Amino acid sequence: MKPLPADLASALVTAYDRYVKYLDSFGPDEVYLKKKVETQLGTRMIHLKMRCSGLGSEWGKVQSSNAFF
Repeated sequence: MKPLPADLASALVTAYDRYVKYLDSFGPDEVYLKKKVETQLGTRMIHLKMRCSGLGSEWGKVQSSNAFF
């Protein structure tokens, strides 16, 4: 497997940074909403990571942490 092109790697880092900033924008009284967004967008981030690293979809079932990149 060859490495990602620099512009694609940069785009992925930007997307992840925006995701983290968005999650940090929720206040203490919005825990439920933050968790819902984290679940929905976090799943997409995991899928992106798997696709870019060459892992198959079966590996998404064992991912349980929030460490995406």
